[in-house]
Amino acid sequence: MAEDIKMDFPLRPEKEGLMETITIVPVVQDNPEGELKVYTHLRNFKVMGTLYSIPPIWNSQIVAGKLEGGTTLLKASETEYQSYDMEVTGARKFTVHLNQFKQLSSVSCTIAAKSWQEALQVFHDMIDPYLSLMSWRYHVPLVLSNVNGTDTETTYQYAKFIQSIPEKLFSLTQEPVERYTEHIAALFSFHREMVNSTSGPYRLLCIHKCLTLVNQFKSVTHDEVKKMGLDLKQYKTETEVKIEDNEINKSVWPETIGWNLGRLLADKLRPMRNKIAHELDEGDKYANPDNGLFQEQIRDYADAALPLMRLQFKKIIDYRVKYQVITK
Repeated sequence: MAEDIKMDFPLRPEKEGLMETITIVPVVQDNPEGELKVYTHLRNFKVMGTLYSIPPIWNSQIVAGKLEGGTTLLKASETEYQSYDMEVTGARKFTVHLNQFKQLSSVSCTIAAKSWQEALQVFHDMIDPYLSLMSWRYHVPLVLSNVNGTDTETTYQYAKFIQSIPEKLFSLTQEPVERYTEHIAALFSFHREMVNSTSGPYRLLCIHKCLTLVNQFKSVTHDEVKKMGLDLKQYKTETEVKIEDNEINKSVWPETIGWNLGRLLADKLRPMRNKIAHELDEGDKYANPDNGLFQEQIRDYADAALPLMRLQFKKIIDYRVKYQVITK
């Protein structure tokens, strides 16, 4: 029997604020080293999630194998229930749970799947449309958090969480209020909007806007470098961002390793942004963020693009400082 786990996870600065999945492998007699093994046969997964109306954005606590209750602005009128099974199409169903105040608090279900990723997609395909319907019907915010689960056969436990952002040290007397050009001020604004948000689609729209603004800054700097008579090839070399072979890029878009950031924006991020922002996608087909696979991809794309955007901005700033490029 797998144990409920709630633990602190060590901070990883390179992934702060980004979504991660942790797999907990039990140490048992036939697997004394706790080796992570891959299973591909059909089996049951218990999947759970916490509901909030005001979500905790950053939390280093990881919930695994545990039904963690939250608080929402939806309170059940029935007093006799603590949970209730909701029927979905086919033979599928999920359970909604209430907290001690009779508020909608968490959801859970058992899903037959061949992998955790497959179970997670089915879970989102069931739960997210229900939450969207309830949010629309009662005009309240509903956020799904602490998504975790257990492989009931292998007792592997899985948890999705946002890598917390640690406290940062700053100087109260050495942080003057500075004035920036309009597009740099807008860049900082959209970055703050993204960092503040738990919404995958909104984060993707914000990071796309940030990258567009950084590209404008790069273009403006290019023109200034040209006026100064500096080597344009050197400018391109020193400010180019390549998609490196690291953990984040390999998990989100491995086919892009070696691309430059411009190609990534054009071939990956902009098409995804268009699916979210435009009325229709692929003729008459709607792009719905409640589709489990689509939602996961939106969040992953936004998270993976964030460090690349910040790196591009840093390279431009470093070049401007190095060669004393000043906007007049």
